[in-house]
Amino acid sequence: MRPFAPFALLAFIGCGNDTHIGPDPTGGGGSTSNMMTGGGGSGASPGGGWVSGTRIKARTLVGEDGSRSPNGVYDSELATSCYWLKANDGATRCLPEAESVGYFVDDACTQPIIVKPEGSCPPRPYAVATVGSCSDVRYRIYSTQGTTPLPSDLWTRSGENCVSTGVAASSDAYIVGAEIPRARSSPRPRRARTRATR
Repeated sequence: MRPFAPFALLAFIGCGNDTHIGPDPTGGGGSTSNMMTGGGGSGASPGGGWVSGTRIKARTLVGEDGSRSPNGVYDSELATSCYWLKANDGATRCLPEAESVGYFVDDACTQPIIVKPEGSCPPRPYAVATVGSCSDVRYRIYSTQGTTPLPSDLWTRSGENCVSTGVAASSDAYIVGAEIPRARSSPRPRRARTRATR
């Protein structure tokens, strides 16, 4: 299973659950130690136009020396980091941090399944699969569920084709649930702006 760029950082997160990641519950957006915090309540700005909304929160990395740097965004409804990408409906949305899906249980590659080496950390609450062509890549977000017996037959995408593949018999398999409906997806950005830097 090959990770793709926005979700490759999952490999570095591992099994840890850093309680410092996410919006600051006090709304202050600050920190006295080197940790990741949220941008506070709606409208709070950690600087440079980095502004939280009612759902999508700006996050900053606060250094012990008082430095503050942008550190991505956080979906407060789904309680996870998110990334601005083109969703399956064609709209740019802040899609949740997710487990990359590379395997399917059907020969049309429409029913995803998560396969991990035996003893690996459980998958994230969400899974992501790519659809579309190289010029129009879109991302589908699914819920992840419990373990399931490893199917005897698996398929994977190779370009536009769905091809049979194999994995170690000792691999762990997890059920991929229904696709997250658009109603639960994050709001679309109203506009994109580029700031000149000096």
